[in-house]
Amino acid sequence: MDEMLETLSRKTSSLRKLNYIASMNFAFLLIFVVKNAISGVNNYSEEVTFLFLLLMSFSINFVLLFIRDQIRKDGESLYEEVSDELQWSVKEQVMRGESQELTRPSIQWRYILRDFVKNTSLPLGLTSWQYIFLNILVLAFGIGALLWHASQRYL
Repeated sequence: MDEMLETLSRKTSSLRKLNYIASMNFAFLLIFVVKNAISGVNNYSEEVTFLFLLLMSFSINFVLLFIRDQIRKDGESLYEEVSDELQWSVKEQVMRGESQELTRPSIQWRYILRDFVKNTSLPLGLTSWQYIFLNILVLAFGIGALLWHASQRYL
C-alpha cells in the first residue's frame, strides 16, 4: 500500500509540474500573439520567425497536455485502487466487531489522496480539451493577425 501511495505521490508531482509548464507556455503564447498583433511584424523573416514560434509553442502545449492526460488517467486508476483498499480495511474492522476502535488511515495517506485530486484539474478549472481549444483560438488569432499585417504591408 505504501508503494502505491508513493507512486501516486510521484504522479501528483508530475501533474503539478506539467500544469505549471503548460500554463506558462500558454501565457507566453498569449502575450507573444497579442504583442505581435498590436505591433505587427516588419518583414518576411520576422513573419517566418513569428509563425515558427507560434506553431512550436502550440505544439509543445499539445504534447504536454497529452502526456499530462496519460499521467492523470494512470493516477486516477491508482487513486481508485487505493481508495478501495482503504474502504475494505475499514469494512473489515467493522465486520470483526472492532467498530469502537476504528483506526483512521494515516494523515499522510489522506493528504496524498487529496493532493492528487486537487492537481487533476488545470488552472482555471479547465479540462484538457478546453485548454487545447483555447490554444487553437490563440493560434488562429495569431495567424490571422500575421496575415492581416502582411496584407497591409503590400497594399
